[in-house]
Amino acid sequence: MNTVIALAHAARLPIDSVDAVLQHIEAPASFKNLSGALDGYIRMLEAPVISEFHAVLPKENIFLARQLRRALQSTSSLSHLSAPPGSAVDLTRGLLSSHPRYSLLFFESVDNLDTFNQLKQAAWLHNESVRDNDILDYCRFLRVLSEHPLPQEIAENLSSETLTLNDLFEVFDPFSESEETFDELNDERRKSLRSNCKSALRLIKALTGRRVTRRKRTGDSRRVKARKNFGIRGFVQPEKNSLITEMLFQDQDDDNHEVHIRAYNDFFIDENELEDFEASGQEPEENFPEKLSIWFMDMSVPYYAQQFRAQIQGVGQQSRIIRHNQYLPFSTTRLTAGEVDNLLTLLNSRIVDNKHDAAVLMIAITMLLTSSTYERAKQLLIIPHGQNTSNAIETDEIGFDITRCCWVVPRISLPFRTFEQSYDDALPPLNTLSLPLGMKRVNSLVAQYFLPGSDKLKKAFSGLKINSNEVKKIFKEAGNRITNAKVSNHLISSLAAAHGSAIAGYTFGRALPGSLARYYYTAHTQSFFEMCYRQTLLEQLNASVDRVPYTLSNEHSQPLKLPVLGARYRPDEEAIKRAIESLLIALDEQKSTTSQFSFVEIHNLFTTYSIFAQSLLTGIRPIIDPFVSVNDILFSSDIAIVRDKDNEYNSHTRSIVMHPAAIKIADNYSAHRCIVLEKLLLLNPQCFDNDFMQLNRTFFIHPRTFEVQEAKPKIVKNYLQPFFVLPLNSNRKFLRSFLETKQVSPEAIDAALGHHSLGEAIGDSMSTYSLTEVREELALQIGKISKLFGIKTPEGLNK
Repeated sequence: MNTVIALAHAARLPIDSVDAVLQHIEAPASFKNLSGALDGYIRMLEAPVISEFHAVLPKENIFLARQLRRALQSTSSLSHLSAPPGSAVDLTRGLLSSHPRYSLLFFESVDNLDTFNQLKQAAWLHNESVRDNDILDYCRFLRVLSEHPLPQEIAENLSSETLTLNDLFEVFDPFSESEETFDELNDERRKSLRSNCKSALRLIKALTGRRVTRRKRTGDSRRVKARKNFGIRGFVQPEKNSLITEMLFQDQDDDNHEVHIRAYNDFFIDENELEDFEASGQEPEENFPEKLSIWFMDMSVPYYAQQFRAQIQGVGQQSRIIRHNQYLPFSTTRLTAGEVDNLLTLLNSRIVDNKHDAAVLMIAITMLLTSSTYERAKQLLIIPHGQNTSNAIETDEIGFDITRCCWVVPRISLPFRTFEQSYDDALPPLNTLSLPLGMKRVNSLVAQYFLPGSDKLKKAFSGLKINSNEVKKIFKEAGNRITNAKVSNHLISSLAAAHGSAIAGYTFGRALPGSLARYYYTAHTQSFFEMCYRQTLLEQLNASVDRVPYTLSNEHSQPLKLPVLGARYRPDEEAIKRAIESLLIALDEQKSTTSQFSFVEIHNLFTTYSIFAQSLLTGIRPIIDPFVSVNDILFSSDIAIVRDKDNEYNSHTRSIVMHPAAIKIADNYSAHRCIVLEKLLLLNPQCFDNDFMQLNRTFFIHPRTFEVQEAKPKIVKNYLQPFFVLPLNSNRKFLRSFLETKQVSPEAIDAALGHHSLGEAIGDSMSTYSLTEVREELALQIGKISKLFGIKTPEGLNK
């Protein structure tokens, strides 16, 4: 159920009204900590209103916000929208830059609450002179202002209940310039407050018609940040409809840690296509793009030479990518056993006697044990006692939890076009992983040099001037061929070889080169990821470690539904069982009816069951046709040839190993379909004019008009909804995750789900796997799924 609809239903309010409130507070798509934002919104609207805000204030929003707040408190299915205990800084981490107004609602002054809430109201005013950066800087100023009691000059001069924007300007303008007003503050906060106040004045000046002086921004800082995030995360979205991904691991001998081949993907889709994606539970970015541009780093040459070289090197670079994807399970990106021994000996025995040297050593250790790039390791966060780790860090960061002595890794933030929704049948999401340290020296270094002086998050190396060459020097002492890239890739590529790139990527919070689709379908518990990590530590570093102790903020003290980190909407096994049982019961009951058009209901139920049950056994994508028919099956080998995610080059035509139950379902449906077509010919002969009826595809019959309905995602969702509320595509997420927990090889799993990268597909020139090997690996596990859910092969209509 859509989150907005769920909120409207729980609050008994019109959907449009709920949507209007959420738009006014500029809530993010995740609705992160929504209850806290609503609390702040209510306080802001209840405060005395500044004159200009009164004219634009939606009067009914106070009532609507209160209703929504009560609904969140009383509805258990919306509990994930409640803000956990924590400071406003923690609750809004990662939100201020993208959603400044929403973030501002969380902040309060320790005194003068009404005055501070009046100051908030100015952020919701706008005219043609106001720019987004003006609003952001104003919100940032109020955030800084909330950290201590309001300075006396502000508190005294803005105490009136009838404030105007001119009043704000008359106070903030001299405040930003005067040295005397900062006497009660320390030097660091004095400088921060004055600087932020000057920036905030731009909004007040723009709103009051005063001249605003702006500095021209080149955008360099934004591009630098994007490049750093790309190196850490493995992909980046420069625009809403595009995605840049790595195609290869970094060169293991490249000290600059640069990728050498990247791909640019265009995803332009219209609203109707987006609705189909949302109904099926898919993302545009996980599907093969129509246009894929690949480039590699090279020297600059004249244009005429580029044209000639592009023809020659284009083929060569594609071959390189294919070879690389076959090399992934091997050791080209890792340290040798001798290098590992030398490096561990050095890291454990190196003497440090000051904070700077300890920081350099700590960065080197963090890079090795968490597969972090230098940039991420340098930003290590120290999480103090009592801090909720689920909200402590964001994507592209790495943390150390003092309480449980473990690393904290954030969930990869994948590119999503559709809103994340709340489903009772899905396992709850987990935002961070906790990994054992793997080296006792980490504890001693943190205890001696990096313990925070308060209960707030702290960057371990803040204020220290550290150069990457200092870290490289440590590695060179252990071996001449040890580089940053080899160290940071050693554990992640080792884990990928054993368990697959998606599991490795989520374990370390980095997307590996290759297909991003894997990440949209893999989801596991904390204990599973931790098991994979501990196994890799033992094999690669000969390090035996204890399990990370759980807390209430980590897996919620073992609830009935363990939260999972990774893909959205991994189904709960019990929900799948209930759906299978309910569909079979409903089908049996409908078969016993004798009404004139009962065959329509029987057909719709039988089609729904056949699609749902078979998808658990085949992993078919619900894009073109969500069903493997008898026409797709080669019965001599029990192989199905499908094109469920394809383009004009047929690069995603794939083979599916068919379990006997899946074949029987297809066979029964074929017989049933023939009988239904005979009845439909008498009832509604015009329906045979539809082109898709000639393609032998799966269809439903409208129960009132008797029109045929092609089994598109939205139609399937309507018929499946009474039995299973998750999108049909979620069955593929269960299938991939189930096979991963059963230690099926990554190659066989990718073959089953069509998640191969360039050169990895079964039958490609570089592939070393065969369908026979895939069948042997999958047959037993698919049989277990059939038994687990009680999948039966009922017959449809009889003549």
